[in-house]
Amino acid sequence: MCPAEEGRFAVQGTVVDAVTKAPILGIPIGRVTAGTFVDSLQALGADPEHQNAFAAAWNRPGVYTLTLAYPGYQQFTRGDLVASAGPCGVEGVFLAVELTPE
Repeated sequence: MCPAEEGRFAVQGTVVDAVTKAPILGIPIGRVTAGTFVDSLQALGADPEHQNAFAAAWNRPGVYTLTLAYPGYQQFTRGDLVASAGPCGVEGVFLAVELTPE
């Protein structure tokens, strides 16, 4: 039996500073792509515990490339992120992204 939400994000994660390991608050500028599909990153929560969390590609299986940036940090890109179809929606990928200061 599936939970009530019936769907999940294909790509989600958190963003921290690679040097200090402190959360980088606010949603980074970024997107996920899978072939011709493009989706912008969204903030996952407004509460302080989740202010560095992002997600994209609601309930859409695929092989994704994530690109994100934040002022004062080097751009981050990672490809071959596989989100597969599962019995209760997409089985997504979670990333703990560490951005390197410029």
